[in-house]
Amino acid sequence: YFGSSPCSPGNIDFFQKAVLTHSQTFQSFFPQVLPDSGRIVCNKDKIVRRFRLYKNLIYKKLQYLLLMTREEVLNIVGICVCMARVDLEFSQDEKHLLHELCKNINVSDKEKAQIKNISGSLSEMVHRVKEEDSKKTLVELLSQVAVTDGFVDDVEENLLVKVMSHCGVDSSTHPYFGDDGLIDAEVVSEDHNNVMDRLKEWASSHPPA
Repeated sequence: YFGSSPCSPGNIDFFQKAVLTHSQTFQSFFPQVLPDSGRIVCNKDKIVRRFRLYKNLIYKKLQYLLLMTREEVLNIVGICVCMARVDLEFSQDEKHLLHELCKNINVSDKEKAQIKNISGSLSEMVHRVKEEDSKKTLVELLSQVAVTDGFVDDVEENLLVKVMSHCGVDSSTHPYFGDDGLIDAEVVSEDHNNVMDRLKEWASSHPPA
């Protein structure tokens, strides 16, 4: 998992710095590794995906802010609303998640109206998401919406796969997906607070116009 780029989250020096700087975060991500014996009590696949999540989290912490425009984020929220409604059921859990999302990024009344008026095909909406950080955030949030009611419907997973394809995100290397190519609801749920905290931090320097 250690790459050669000096600024990539896979670089070993970067990772060592991250562990030293955020040791408490590291321990919270890997509670299955017992410090006394070093014994791993969960499967290898899940450890690998936890490691990827940890690298992504620390990389973004050291970057301080995600590279996203406010217009992109509002468009992402609009796509999340589409995800919540794609199975023809808008559950209370999904409504709560979208409310939490809008609260964390300080969506104004004017912006709420703007989100409601977002139009176009799924491909057109995703095409408006330009930055790589924005694309990753879109996939993370759609995954959160998909698992929030405790059941990932086939149409939800199909929409997520289409979005990932448009964004150039590969499920085989994404920490939310297992070796079987299916989304892991447990891993997604565990990353919920980290996703929301990053967006809250981003919003602190990107207020509504």
